[in-house]
This record gives sequence, C-alpha cells and structure tokens, in this order.
Amino acid sequence: MEKRKSSCTEAEDSEFRRILGKIEKDGGYFRTTETLHAFNRFSSRWALEIVITRHLIKRQPEILLTIYSGGEETFKGRWHIPGGYYLDQDNSYEEVVWRKSEEEIGLRARAIDGIGLPYFWKRGEHPNGRPLSIFTFCQPIGLIKENEQLKFFPIFKLPDKMVAIHKRWLEKNGPLIVSKLEQAKNGCL
Repeated sequence: MEKRKSSCTEAEDSEFRRILGKIEKDGGYFRTTETLHAFNRFSSRWALEIVITRHLIKRQPEILLTIYSGGEETFKGRWHIPGGYYLDQDNSYEEVVWRKSEEEIGLRARAIDGIGLPYFWKRGEHPNGRPLSIFTFCQPIGLIKENEQLKFFPIFKLPDKMVAIHKRWLEKNGPLIVSKLEQAKNGCL
C-alpha cells in the first residue's frame, strides 16, 4: 500500500490522529484551550465557527446565520455560520469565542462544546488555502435581534445563497446538532 503524503511530520500526524480519536471517543466533543492549542501545531490558519441554535416549541431547531461581509470576495453576500480566523495563539479558546462572537453578531457568547470533528477544507474550497474549521456550540450573552444580516434558519431548510462548505457541513451534521439539543433539553449536556 502506498503511503499517503502529508505536510506534517510523522510525530505531528500521530498527535493529530490521537486528538481526533479522543474527540470521536468523547462523542464528537472537544474541550477548550488544550485541544485548540494542539490544532495550532498543524494548521497555520484555523477558524472558529460559532454555532448558535434555538429550539422553539413545535418548530424544528434553528441555527443563526449571518451575511458574510469579510474580505473574501468568494463568500461576499452569502449566508454563513458566524466565525473567523483565530489570529492570536496566546488567546484562550474562550477569549476567541468572545472576540469572534462580538465581531460577528454584536454580542459576546460563551463556548458550550465542540461539535463533531474539525473540518480541514479541501483544496479549492477556500481562496486562502486549506484552513481548519472548528465548529463550536455557543450561548449568546444577551438577546439576539434578527435583521437582514443576521437571522435564524431551520437547520433542515437552509438558504440557497450560502457559503457552500458551511451548507454541506450543516447538511451532514444537522442530525448531530438536533441530538445534542435534545440532550441539552433533557439535562444531559
């Protein structure tokens, strides 16, 4: 069997597989700063994706999306999961969540848990190479006021004009999100 090529050393590959195995063993969760600092060793650019949901009575769960207004022309004007690059490796995971949520939705949020495995973008999906996306359940500190740039959408009825990778991730992980919401509702998280 031909050995796969990697930009990581064997030790880095081994550590990365160990971390991903631990996340998978923990039911799709990762815990705070320790794991994210480990990711810094494997990807020079990774993005925190802020997953804020609500589950109204007699309605399917919804996820908060915002219109992308950052510097990437490819994504401008498309709905996306709020978030962005983790720029300062000295920040804690919680500090990154606070900063990015304030920038993206105008409110601070606190991290609850990671969702599923991190997503390492494939070649061609992102104009700046292959960042690593870390999807994180967050709870806003304050009331979210929807507007034309910031809205909740049913998890299984997403807008057409959406950043493709976020839409694919939600389509794949929608059932996991709903399951986690049910666990939280029943006091299991």
